[in-house]
Amino acid sequence: MIKKLLSHGNCLKKQNFQLFAIALLVMFGLKMEAQVSGYTFAQDNITALTALTSPTVLSSGTVTTNKVFMIDLAANGMSFTFAGHDYSKVYVSSNGYVYFDLTDLPGPFPMAYTDTSPLSSTTATYEGVISVFGKTGTSLTYPGVGNRVAYSVTGTGLDQVLRVEWNVKRIGADGGNTIFQMALYEKSHTTDPNAIEMFYATMTSGISHSATVSTQQIGLRGLDTSPENISSLSKSTNWATPFAVPGGSIGTVAAALNYITPTSYRHFTWKPPVCQAPFLSEVGTSATSAQITITEPSTLPAPSATAYYYEVRSGATVVASGNIASPAAPVVVTGLSPETTYTLHVRSGCSVFFNGPVSFTTRCTPLTPYYYEYFEPGVGWTGPVGTTLPDCTLVTQNGLGNVWKTAGATGGATGSVINGFTDEHLEYNKNASNAADTWFFNEGLNLTSGTVYRISYLYGGSHENAAIENKMNVNIGTIASAVGMSAAGGGVLLKNYPSIKASPIREVFDYTPTASAAYYLGFHAYSAADNGNLYLDEIVVEVETCFAPTALTATVAPLPGRPVRAP
Repeated sequence: MIKKLLSHGNCLKKQNFQLFAIALLVMFGLKMEAQVSGYTFAQDNITALTALTSPTVLSSGTVTTNKVFMIDLAANGMSFTFAGHDYSKVYVSSNGYVYFDLTDLPGPFPMAYTDTSPLSSTTATYEGVISVFGKTGTSLTYPGVGNRVAYSVTGTGLDQVLRVEWNVKRIGADGGNTIFQMALYEKSHTTDPNAIEMFYATMTSGISHSATVSTQQIGLRGLDTSPENISSLSKSTNWATPFAVPGGSIGTVAAALNYITPTSYRHFTWKPPVCQAPFLSEVGTSATSAQITITEPSTLPAPSATAYYYEVRSGATVVASGNIASPAAPVVVTGLSPETTYTLHVRSGCSVFFNGPVSFTTRCTPLTPYYYEYFEPGVGWTGPVGTTLPDCTLVTQNGLGNVWKTAGATGGATGSVINGFTDEHLEYNKNASNAADTWFFNEGLNLTSGTVYRISYLYGGSHENAAIENKMNVNIGTIASAVGMSAAGGGVLLKNYPSIKASPIREVFDYTPTASAAYYLGFHAYSAADNGNLYLDEIVVEVETCFAPTALTATVAPLPGRPVRAP
């Protein structure tokens, strides 16, 4: 908003028209999978593959092409762990693979889904993939009767196995069908927990396969295509000889007439490592440090102070390392350089395999108050408003709602002007379905122990009807992240506004740090879904120089003479 002189007692606030520079950094959380490179691989020959008997048919015929289906493991009394994460649902692509995601797809199923090349795709958003016969670049087709995607669950109790079957046309020139299957073993299976099997029927002249060679992707993939998250088979000739051990580079497997014969190796097995790496929950940063928070894998290593390790690297150079004694306590790595990108790697003590890498960038060199942020483009930060933030500020997304954004004045019955915000400001716009869980962090500020600082800002929320209620809390800490603002991360709650029903509201208060450090203010929007807008502007931090008097006493001077009684 427009910069104003504010008064507090007889103290006038200085005017400082320096604006801080350029960037927007919106972090939508970190996903990290245990590495699939730790899975063991085995192969052997089977002389025949029998099609599933009386399976549940997900789809058949031409409508099956380019679809995704959902199998509810929990409804079948199963659960499955892939790359260290537990999943209750499996998504089956008609293009020859299955995938996993912690965020449920919206449905209804089947859904249109055209992604091919599952191991190498850069557009898909899945968290893990098992590619049984995924074709590179083009879709598998289901032109006739008998072409289908189906599944069955066998076994009882803790020893259940999910088997998925694809009956497809590999290419249009094939006169016959190609059948392949995948088996997933229940998490609690007595002998093979979380094992993965792949089976392939023969491709011989007896069922009119074409001699035209197609290239398939067979293997496992974690969250991304880094070598640690790939276990891929490669073979350019027929399958009569054993496959090379799968590697971390994405390969292809040739398929054509007489490539997959009765004497070929047509049964592959992957089993997860006994020792799994932890997952990265969050990396919060300051200018010279990073705060690491992890989540333990489903299979825990032996408890000890060295159960988990981390490495922070700059390129190939390890710049910091150590152990994580407890996942409940964030670890702070110090000695980093401002505005520098690093990679983080974590592992369990029982394994040499690291999870990662995940990149993070340290914050700008902190300033010394006087500090203000009015969200107005000017020197340094040129906007545009709405898609960028002032330099060295940060927005994070910790939920499923929307995020804080810069905004200009908007009119109308529900706009910012009617709520008292008449020019540029920060704004949270409601999400109709999901609650807010987003943080805005200001530029780092060097604060001195024992010094009193005055903090002020303007805030408010939509109030066009009595039902609208917004919520925000304000914290301070030395790490700009949700964990860094929490008590566990060393943060302090300054103000909580659980029922904002007016606008604009001016807040002014004093804060005295107990230690000298670079601090960040965190403004956390946590309104329930569909509750209008939340506004923030005119953030100011300065050394307090005008104090109210304390320890006041009253002295009454004696008057000469004696009191006279009233007549």
